[in-house]
Amino acid sequence: MMYVTLNIVRMHIGQQPFKCPNLKNVLLLLVRVFALKELLRDSMPCFETGFFTKGSAGLLNDAMKAALVELRPHMISLVEYKQSVDNYYCDLSGIGNQYGDIYETTLNQAMGSKLNNGPPDYFNKIMGPMIQSAPHLSQAKL
Repeated sequence: MMYVTLNIVRMHIGQQPFKCPNLKNVLLLLVRVFALKELLRDSMPCFETGFFTKGSAGLLNDAMKAALVELRPHMISLVEYKQSVDNYYCDLSGIGNQYGDIYETTLNQAMGSKLNNGPPDYFNKIMGPMIQSAPHLSQAKL
C-alpha cells in the first residue's frame, strides 16, 4: 500500500507546473526520505521475500544519511514554505530571512502575536469553572 501511495505522490509531483524549478527536486527528495524512513521502520517483508539480503540494513542507513545530508540545505526553506489559496509564496521568518534582521523580525513577530492579546474568550468559559473548583488554583492570578 505504501509503495502505491509513494508512486502516486511521485506522479503527482511530476505533473505539477511549479514556478520554482528547484521545488520539484526538493519535493522528490522529501518523498525519498519518507520512503527510506518507512523502510527503516518496517523492512521485514522485504527480507522475508528475499528482496533484501544480508547487509541491506546498513545500506538503508547509509542511504538515509546521504538523503538527509542532501536535504539539510533546504530545511529552512521547507519550514518557511506556506501555501496560499491561489498560489505558493515564501514568508519571511526570524530564522533566516534575506535581510539579515533576525532579531528585529523575531521581536516584531512576538509583539504582533495574538498570544499577547490575553486569554481567548473560551478560556474563562471552559477553564474558569475548573480553576474555581481547585482551591490552590483559584488563588493564582491569570
